[in-house]
Amino acid sequence: MKSVGNNISAVNVMDFVNALNPMEYIDNIVNNILNYQEESKLIDAKLRELEIKTEFSHHKVDCLYKLEVKKIKESAKHYHDGLKVFSKELNAVSLDKNQVYKTLVILNEKLNDESISVEIRFGTVLTAIENLTSKLVDMSEINHIKLNMVFNLTMSELNRNSVVSLEYKFNKLIEE
Repeated sequence: MKSVGNNISAVNVMDFVNALNPMEYIDNIVNNILNYQEESKLIDAKLRELEIKTEFSHHKVDCLYKLEVKKIKESAKHYHDGLKVFSKELNAVSLDKNQVYKTLVILNEKLNDESISVEIRFGTVLTAIENLTSKLVDMSEINHIKLNMVFNLTMSELNRNSVVSLEYKFNKLIEE
């Protein structure tokens, strides 16, 4: 035994005790190895469980993402289809405006045609003004209704696909 003065080294004492009973020493070593192996297996199992949970979470987020993208694409298609209809309606309004313009051109020609009597010109002007007024009022009402429809469509799409809603869904998913 090694000792420094009156101090006996703990390592030396263990060596001495182990030398007296080597089977217990071997048994302790084997038990320690088995404990480490068991702990290692538990750690591996926990790691695998974490990997599975992570994989499941990734799959869940991916599915939610694809679902949201699909909804947004469907909404965009619906919105674009509505805009196409509105565009056709605007073209129709443009055609109506062209008809009004052509009517005014014809009316101007008739007003300047001196071969037609003043009474007939005056009657033509009154009839044209009545027709144009009713046509313009109709066009105005129809355009107002169409613009309201586009506004409502746009607002409903914006509300339905708000970014806040999307962020809320992702935050809620992450919390789970």
